[in-house]
Amino acid sequence: MIKLYRYTQGNVLNSEFGFPDISKPILSEFEVITETDKGYWIKPYKKDDGITFTSGVYFFNKKWVPKEGVNLFAFTEKNKAMFNLKKRTEKRIKILQRQMLLSKMTLRMVENESV
Repeated sequence: MIKLYRYTQGNVLNSEFGFPDISKPILSEFEVITETDKGYWIKPYKKDDGITFTSGVYFFNKKWVPKEGVNLFAFTEKNKAMFNLKKRTEKRIKILQRQMLLSKMTLRMVENESV
């Protein structure tokens, strides 16, 4: 059986306010249902005891994943899945830094009443 892998950012909520205290990479595994020349049909992988190996809530019975491309959902190798998480996280940080900068600018304007 062929498996595909995807890492996601997993957050553990321990504080009373619901903010994450711990963040770590979580591995999800997907079972290949059908392989074609261009890609795979996958579904969340379940062990014999019924436990699903997915970190997030993936609401699909099956999903198409191309073999090649820029923004793939899952990968045949764990190291490629980890590299993809790294790139997605770097992009998320850049977006959030820009949003924070714009929010600070808006806050300064409001505080100075220069709106």
